[in-house]
Amino acid sequence: NWSRYDQIEAYTAFIHILRKEYWFRFKEGSADFSVLISTGDSLKMDCGCLSIPADRESAPSDANNNPTDFQQQFNSPGKAATCNRFQLSPILQFGSGFVHPDVMPTMVTMPLWPHLKCFETFRYDGKVCNKFSPVSATNRFGIYFEEEKTIYNNLIPQIIWRGSDYPFLKCRQVGGTKWSIKPMDVSGPNNPEGLVNGLTHLWDQLNPRWKAVTLSLQAELEAKNAYPNEVKSWVDFKFIIRERPGESQRWESFVKNGINIVADGYIDA
Repeated sequence: NWSRYDQIEAYTAFIHILRKEYWFRFKEGSADFSVLISTGDSLKMDCGCLSIPADRESAPSDANNNPTDFQQQFNSPGKAATCNRFQLSPILQFGSGFVHPDVMPTMVTMPLWPHLKCFETFRYDGKVCNKFSPVSATNRFGIYFEEEKTIYNNLIPQIIWRGSDYPFLKCRQVGGTKWSIKPMDVSGPNNPEGLVNGLTHLWDQLNPRWKAVTLSLQAELEAKNAYPNEVKSWVDFKFIIRERPGESQRWESFVKNGINIVADGYIDA
């Protein structure tokens, strides 16, 4: 899908860097060659290629998810259910990579695509882009290179995470499969304590992001009960708002029942 900005940005910067570093391969008369690239949270491949035996063994068995064929449910029509991943050409993944080497042995984890423009700028102009330059009055998104006590003294003692709620690892269901959770999926009374206890009861079924949000809700309740004077919890894990069908309505139901799983906005750098 070349309408995606991240893919266009990655492709453009990558080609510029290649032409600079390997100019001789682009000379007139040079043989054709191809490079496989991917961007985003996960490789854009059918599940038959991205799942491994451990996924099939751990896949939950219920009416909506048969462990014998869950890999094929997201495959493109007419595509084979399996592939020989050891015979594929190297794939340059400009995004998240897999820790388990058997998931995709030929995948090469590359820098995240937003950083490629900085590499390109440095290679062509010898300049460091703003993202990697010292923070200043004119560069608020830079890096703090010097330890300033005033900055560290004002930091909030809290671990913060923001992310979206979507199943970007559909093919690999290890660690829980539930996402797009609604209050009706959670057992117990519709109040903060009841919903948090209900989510905790579903812990083994939750995907990693929902586990993070549940952990944060637990910490917030503990802080509120132990320190009524608005002491912040040690973690603050929340989803960010995305415009997907039904998403705002689903999250609004949680908020109405006293637990906020959605951040008010992006973190202000």
